[in-house]
Amino acid sequence: MNLTLALATLATAAPVLCWAAQPQPAAQPATDAVKAKEAATVEPAARKLLDKSSEAVGKIRDVTMKIDQRAMMAARERAIVSITKNADAENGLPFDRYKISKVNSQWKPTEEWSYDGKTLHKLVHKDKKLFTIARTPDDMPPFEIFGAIPQWLFEDMNEMMGQALVSAKVGGEADVEGVKCVQVDEVREMELPGMDDEEEVEEGEDAPKKPEGEKKEEPVKKMVITHVKHLGAEDMLPRRIKTTMKIEGMPKMDFGSMEISGTFSELKINQGLKDKDFTLALPEGYEKVEGTLADFGLDESDEGGGGLSFAVGELAPDFTLTDADGKEYTMAGLTGRVVLLDFWATWCGPCVAAMPKVQALHEKFASKPVSIFGVNTWERKENAGTDFMKKKEYTYTNLLKGDDLAKTYGVSGIPTMILIGGDRKILHTAVGFGPGEEKKLTELIEAELKRMGK
Repeated sequence: MNLTLALATLATAAPVLCWAAQPQPAAQPATDAVKAKEAATVEPAARKLLDKSSEAVGKIRDVTMKIDQRAMMAARERAIVSITKNADAENGLPFDRYKISKVNSQWKPTEEWSYDGKTLHKLVHKDKKLFTIARTPDDMPPFEIFGAIPQWLFEDMNEMMGQALVSAKVGGEADVEGVKCVQVDEVREMELPGMDDEEEVEEGEDAPKKPEGEKKEEPVKKMVITHVKHLGAEDMLPRRIKTTMKIEGMPKMDFGSMEISGTFSELKINQGLKDKDFTLALPEGYEKVEGTLADFGLDESDEGGGGLSFAVGELAPDFTLTDADGKEYTMAGLTGRVVLLDFWATWCGPCVAAMPKVQALHEKFASKPVSIFGVNTWERKENAGTDFMKKKEYTYTNLLKGDDLAKTYGVSGIPTMILIGGDRKILHTAVGFGPGEEKKLTELIEAELKRMGK
């Protein structure tokens, strides 16, 4: 995945983890300067409309709609989408059932996907084949599923991903697919301090020497995201959104503005969709095929638990790692304590977004036999993890050079959480850090402490 696509995905989808081979930029919480800018440029009337829209979207439990999307350097895409939102999101995903029908210009299906909680279906009409494969709710869906589901359904994740609202104003009225709408223009900014403007190169003898003590002043790296939203005047749900994205502070990545626009029509919400509504019947004359991961664009790393080598109930492998002060920690030496390992990197946006929650767990259980560790993994710059922890004033222990331990556990995506009991048995694993993960970890830690009599 190239950097531009990675940034666009981060801004317009709802990612919860970074893959080893696909670094994502680390998004940062809004700074005081950004908050001050927001207070000065967000019109009260616009804020009121955005809040009403957010409230309306938050009440959606299931939805069916037609989508017509256009993006730069991509073909126009039309689809009919049905999803149910995941109320608990304990598996890190904001949706748990889906049916996506890709259609042609006459809205006739060409390819259909669906997941009913047990089986993933893919119906390819040109080949007259229905592929099926068993999947669990913990398994990651195919990547293209994320691109087909409107990001506005999960706007509550914007703040978690570091998208700070810096301005908003009310526009005029318009008719979108027969629905009277009001226009709201908003601008969000997402800082990208962990992203390099160019590949690093090793300095040789012929490389120019920098004067000792000289510090290079780096520009603020950020993505500016502009949304022109047309919200239904009666229900406040989006009917059309045009999004423009531009990278600032990274001259070599300045490809100009990237645009994505989408129209959302014939919305039907809270119909009480059931599992049976997310299956695909075998059409007459079609062949049913027991599919492979490759048939669905998946691989072994997309299996439940992210393809981890150790499962709940198994004994955690030993390790020896050190912190920034050189203090050594081993799994054997932590026997009798509840241990949380958070595999992370500074360049991983979802990792950074999860860190305040990890810090909260550290503070909550500080007086108990609980050890919270960040395991800095796949880092591109020496001392990056240490410097980041210090800058953000996180006080839980950060273990350095965790690549080998990540390989031992079979970690392929981060953040990955491994919770280990006092008897060294694995209690819980999670790839990604969804809205319900902190609550889940808290409950499991408290239950283990009770079992230990602590």
